[in-house]
Formats: sequence, structure tokens, C-alpha cells
Amino acid sequence: MVTIRLPEGLGKYCDGERRVSVSATTLGGALAELVSRYPSVGSRLFDSAGQLHVHLMVLCNERAVPGSELSSRELVEGDEVGLVFLAGGG
Repeated sequence: MVTIRLPEGLGKYCDGERRVSVSATTLGGALAELVSRYPSVGSRLFDSAGQLHVHLMVLCNERAVPGSELSSRELVEGDEVGLVFLAGGG
């Protein structure tokens, strides 16, 4: 199993869960399983073109995953995926 860690702002769309276990073998599959299980989180993760919203970052085992690798990045048993809101500044 792979664990997806969610910030509170996304967890509320996943029945309040902050950690969700999935059985996917790719990062894209893990996110798809999350959205399949909790459809209301989908529009909070992806835009109308299916791209990850620019204010989100995906981590795999605490390392940032480039957007170009989101669909193909392989996962193994015990991996931890984190979704993080990026803070704006000025």
C-alpha cells in the first residue's frame, strides 16, 4: 500500500481523512484512486484540463515530483505521497 498525506484543506473533501491508503503502482494511479474514492476532491487537485493546480506540490517520500513525472512516476510498497499547498508571497 501507498499512503497519501493530505493537508487539512483537502482532507475535508475526503471525509476528514488526512491519510489515505491506496494500492496504485504509479503516482498518477494513486491520485486517480484518491479522486475515484472521493470525487469532490478532484476539482481541488486538477484544473479543467486535468493538470494539477499550480498552487499544489506533490511530494514522494518528502521529495518534490516535477509535474512532467506525475502520471508516470512509479511507486512501491510503503511509499508516502504528500500533497502540499504552495504559499504565495510578495
